[in-house]
Amino acid sequence: MKRRNFLKTVAAGTVSTAVLWEKLAEAAIEKGELLDVIDDGLPKAKKPTSVVVVGAGMAGLVAAYELKKAGHQVTILEANRRVGGRVWTLREPFTHGLYAEGGAMRIPDAHRLTLRYIKQFSLETQPFIMARDNQFLHLNRQRRTWSQFHRDPTAAGLNLKDSERGKTPRDLWNETIEPLRKQFEAGGWQVILQEWGNFTTRQFLEKQGWSQDAITIFGIVENQRARLNNSVTALLWEVLSGSFQNLYEIKGGSDRLPRSFYPDLADDIVFDAKMTEIHQEQDAVTVKYKTSLDKTETLKANHAILAIPFPMLRHVEGLRELSPHKWDAITGLNYDQSGKILLQCRKRFWEEEKIFGGGSQSDLGIRSTWYPQHANGFRGAGERGVLLASYTWARDTRRWSHLSVEDQVQQATEDLERLHPNIKNKNLIEGGTSVMWHEMEHFGGGFALFNPGQEQRYYQEIRRPEGCIHFAGEHTSLDHRWIEGAVESGIRTAKEISEAST
Repeated sequence: MKRRNFLKTVAAGTVSTAVLWEKLAEAAIEKGELLDVIDDGLPKAKKPTSVVVVGAGMAGLVAAYELKKAGHQVTILEANRRVGGRVWTLREPFTHGLYAEGGAMRIPDAHRLTLRYIKQFSLETQPFIMARDNQFLHLNRQRRTWSQFHRDPTAAGLNLKDSERGKTPRDLWNETIEPLRKQFEAGGWQVILQEWGNFTTRQFLEKQGWSQDAITIFGIVENQRARLNNSVTALLWEVLSGSFQNLYEIKGGSDRLPRSFYPDLADDIVFDAKMTEIHQEQDAVTVKYKTSLDKTETLKANHAILAIPFPMLRHVEGLRELSPHKWDAITGLNYDQSGKILLQCRKRFWEEEKIFGGGSQSDLGIRSTWYPQHANGFRGAGERGVLLASYTWARDTRRWSHLSVEDQVQQATEDLERLHPNIKNKNLIEGGTSVMWHEMEHFGGGFALFNPGQEQRYYQEIRRPEGCIHFAGEHTSLDHRWIEGAVESGIRTAKEISEAST
């Protein structure tokens, strides 16, 4: 039931008291109002306003799309030559119609805003498999399947406490956070944040009595090793809000979602346009940008939405005119590195080991390996496939940075042979490429990720508009690194401008 229709039903007295309070609580959630915008649009503009949107990633596209539908005038400046930002499906250098995700690759069913747009654009999805029993764990020079590891988690020679023996890291984690899960479901996120917001994940686990070896294996098995020194509440939010449950992927590539917005905005996007300067007056904002010909152009509008990562704002002339608190957030918010190494294989050798989707984890340099699904022709016919050989974050990503792409592919192949010894000397790897987001122009990192204390210090400030300037992107949401965070922020900033123009 939509929020506005529900309120009419309440007024008519046709809802029981129990349902009333349940629905009122649901209606109070901001996301419910944002879903209404997707379904019904913003109010039609009685006094259309002009808006310059900086960035054609998901946040900028959503904001511009909803504002334009409502009758406002939008211009989008995009520094790259494509839409989508970090939603980027790679189709080159791969052959035979193969593709792989350089950025976002999965969508949880808890991310209702993203899924609503997917439904609106009639995009086909299939389940994204997270785990299979026959995937591998490589730890301390031993390779075992998940089912073998689950039967005896202590066989890797770890020094665990008696209370930790016979349990997987996931078992220990679920036991540890169960009280917090109940607290979260009762609406107690602020209490959780107050108690644990200044703790790293490592400190949190130590406080809960975990041994160092249990923390180490948790980091490897759950691919959190490089993030143990980030804020534990960033991880808790993802887990408690359902970001790792019932996931989906878009058939044909994740970039089909941002590309679905493009036809309605094609005449409003300026590509190869890098913002260099921004100033605002009482009721207007002026943006200067450089074109691919190194020519400076100027745009004036009633509002601006800055939908690009904060690291890209640090060198924009005029932003120091913002409040000290805003500038502190722009320069202080932590951005995490993220990297992928993708290999085209002449044969999907993992399927011979009965692996269809999901991922293996290791203490090797590649860390996390993900297997694409080809069921029902999902990625085309034939025997070839593109394997996400290495998916890393933070310092694990930085350790690849000194290598050329060719050397990254070679090293990832050698690590992969340790994980899958049966492929050695079979010449199954035809080539590959890598995406290191912290090294790519116009991005400044893979995603925002709070360090301890940053959510309390920065979150409200990050989102707050200043005069005619509004801020969007996954970094302005609690759903960091997910498409949902960008979508949420795009609708939010569109609503801010719509309400300001009435």
